[in-house]
Amino acid sequence: SGSDAIGIGLSERSVPQSLDVEILDRTLDRFWRPWIGVAGLVLIVIVLLANVTPYWLPSPDSGLYLDLARSLAAGKGYQVDGIPHTLAFPGLPFILAAVYTALGENFLVMNLLVTLMGIGCVLLTIALFRPWVGKRLAVLIALLTGMTETLVRYSGRILTDVPHLFFVLLSLLLIQQMWTQRTERRRVAAAVLAGISVEVACMIRPNGLVLIPVLIVALFWRRYSLMNLRDKVLSLLTWAIAIGGPLLAWQSYVLGVDPSLRKTYVKSSVLLRGLGRLFAHIQHNFDQLPEQLAETMARNHLGVVFNVILLLIVAVGLVRLARRGAWHLTLYTVLGTGLLFIHRFQRRYLLAILPFAMAGILLGTARLFSFAEERHPGSGKWRTAASVTLILLMVAFPLANAFPIAKLTRQKHQSPFYERYDRGHWNDEMILGE
Repeated sequence: SGSDAIGIGLSERSVPQSLDVEILDRTLDRFWRPWIGVAGLVLIVIVLLANVTPYWLPSPDSGLYLDLARSLAAGKGYQVDGIPHTLAFPGLPFILAAVYTALGENFLVMNLLVTLMGIGCVLLTIALFRPWVGKRLAVLIALLTGMTETLVRYSGRILTDVPHLFFVLLSLLLIQQMWTQRTERRRVAAAVLAGISVEVACMIRPNGLVLIPVLIVALFWRRYSLMNLRDKVLSLLTWAIAIGGPLLAWQSYVLGVDPSLRKTYVKSSVLLRGLGRLFAHIQHNFDQLPEQLAETMARNHLGVVFNVILLLIVAVGLVRLARRGAWHLTLYTVLGTGLLFIHRFQRRYLLAILPFAMAGILLGTARLFSFAEERHPGSGKWRTAASVTLILLMVAFPLANAFPIAKLTRQKHQSPFYERYDRGHWNDEMILGE
């Protein structure tokens, strides 16, 4: 693999060529110009920054993080109303506590910090996908990700969704660095940084635990791993300290606060919460699935059919992504999607897999049309249909999100949000929801 792609990641020359790749390239050839990518990225940055306000945008989760950050900054420990807290993971509260310590209760800085991570998510998406799908398609995936109302909504709020996605993308990019750095020292350095990034993702949200198997498998993946056995063992030991140490410390704190949890360690363990809750609740949610599906079908038959088709297209696209060598991205997406069954589905949970879903949609659509073209070669009608469909998708998606984003931005600046945080605001109407 070469280092000429972007200085980071694999060489674009390693991407295998196929008919679906040809269809995507031909589609982009018809309308793509370099200025489109630059203009799109600039527009996303402007929209995200326009959603930064100097106010607290109310939600129960956000209020909890602020309470914990206040307590940490005041030197009172990890507690709410004098009671030690064991539910929310401490990643974001510690970050907010640093802001409290340096600047006091400054919501402009807090909101801006999360927004900058949202901008970082868009840029990291380009760097992450470029080695596997090429520069233009990587930029397109980033544009579609950045133009979603969901990313805009949570980029300007004190919640874990965007910071978690930022460190997920950074972790996966650093995993690719383990494969591509020219010297052994740099590969080991990338492995150490990947472990630290995974740990931060885990401490922000327990869902980050799904990155651990991806990290370990990547270390021993023969096709790409260039490390010798000694450095692999060194990396594993470093990860055990960087990832296991803070998680075990957090676990010890939780058990110290509530010793009764020791009797039900497997069920209540904070260390295993991300995967443990998945297995504990997945059957319950599957049992409710037929009832929820029937209820949704009664309201919107076409919506259910559309979502099922979209899910199948994403699945096809993820398979294509894995076959192009990016198995780690597909594996993370599959594991991350499984975690959606922990709770009743909420739109905000999609952020953790949003860039990968966008890539799946584009690759899956191209693959379905290329399959039809392979079955009926010569006419070229399926290639034309694929190009038209992809162009419509690329135009329709931003337009469909434009009005909700504009409405959200106006609402953020016109609604009577709070210049100071107070626990009494928890019971107020959640104007923007979660």
